[in-house]
Amino acid sequence: MFDSPGLTQAERAWYQSQLALPELGEAGQQRLRASRVLVVGAGGLGCPVLMELAIAGVGFLRICEADTVEAHNLHRQPLYTATQVGQPKGRLARIRLQEMNPALQAEWEPRAFTQAHAAEMLHGMDLALDCGDNLELSFAMNDACLRAGVPLVCAAVHRWEGQVWSLKPGGPGGCLRCLWPQQPPEASSCTRSGVLGAITGLVGSWQAVEALRLLLHLPHTLEEEMLLVDVRESSLRRVRRQRRQGCPACSPHPEIPVMAPHVDEQEVEGQDAQLSAWRHATVVDLREVGEPGCPIPPGLRVIHRPLSGLHFPDHGLPEDDLLVVCAHGVRSLWVVNRLRALGHERCWSLKGGMER
Repeated sequence: MFDSPGLTQAERAWYQSQLALPELGEAGQQRLRASRVLVVGAGGLGCPVLMELAIAGVGFLRICEADTVEAHNLHRQPLYTATQVGQPKGRLARIRLQEMNPALQAEWEPRAFTQAHAAEMLHGMDLALDCGDNLELSFAMNDACLRAGVPLVCAAVHRWEGQVWSLKPGGPGGCLRCLWPQQPPEASSCTRSGVLGAITGLVGSWQAVEALRLLLHLPHTLEEEMLLVDVRESSLRRVRRQRRQGCPACSPHPEIPVMAPHVDEQEVEGQDAQLSAWRHATVVDLREVGEPGCPIPPGLRVIHRPLSGLHFPDHGLPEDDLLVVCAHGVRSLWVVNRLRALGHERCWSLKGGMER
C-alpha cells in the first residue's frame, strides 16, 4: 500500500472532475501523485502522453529524449512551437509540462534509451512508456522492463493506423518477443511513409489512458490484448495476446543477454576537470545569465553560450578540445552528444555539473 498524505484543498479544486469518478476518488488521486513514470520519446506519441499524465496528476515524470525540434515535427507535436526549432525537445517539454501543472516534478534525461543505461533510467519507476519511433528501441525497452520488473505501455502509429498494448512482467499476455521472435525489418519513418497528425494525438491519448489504468490498478487493461485503430475505417479491434512457450525474454529462464553498464566516455569527473591537462581546452559554459552556481576556476579559456541560444547544426562552437559545463551535467551531456553526432569527437561533459 502506498504512503501518501491527503490531498490539499488546491488539489481537490484542480482534480474536482476526476475525484467525482467512483473508480478514482481521493485514494486514486493520491496514488497518481505518488507514481513515478518514465516516458521514452517526447515526439508524436510522447507529447500527448506527457501532457495527459502531467495534468492528470502523476507526481513524477522522467522524460528520456535526445532529439531537437525540427520543422516537420510541428504538425503532430503540440508541446513545441515554430520559434523553438533546433532546441532540445526534452528541456522544452519539461518546462511546458511544469507550466501546465506546477505541482509536477519532471526530469529530463538527454541520453537515448539503451541497454547500457536502461537499469539506471528504470530505477525507482512504477511504469514505463515506449513513445519512440523505431523497433530497436521497442525491443530494448521490452527486454529492460522485463528484467527490472517494470510494467510497460507500448504504442505505434503508421499512416492512418495505430496500436496500443501493455506488458506486465510475468503476465500471461507475453511480451514483444512473443509476438515477433525475430525483430522484423524496420518500418519506414513517418517522414517517408506519412502519418496523419491527429492519429498520434488519438493513439498517444489512449496510451496515456492505459498508463493511468495500470497506475490505478483498474480492470480491463491491455495486458493480454492489443488495441488496433484504423481511422480511415473508424474501426477499433482488440486482438488477444498470449505468452509464447520458450520465449527467450519472458520465459522463466530468459536468454536475452544483459549488457553491463559502462562508464560514459563522454563524461569526466569533477576532479579530472581541474587537472592542468585541461588548460589547453576551451570550456563552454551553458548556464543562463544570472543562473546561480560555482564560478569557472581561473586560468581556463571560457566561452559563455547559454543553451537557450545554442542551435544545431550551426552551433558556432570552435573545433578545439571542449569541456562543456552546466549546473548539473544534464544540458552539457546533451550538447556533447549532439556535437559528437556532428563529428566533433574531442568534447566532454563535466559529470554532475558545476553544482556537484
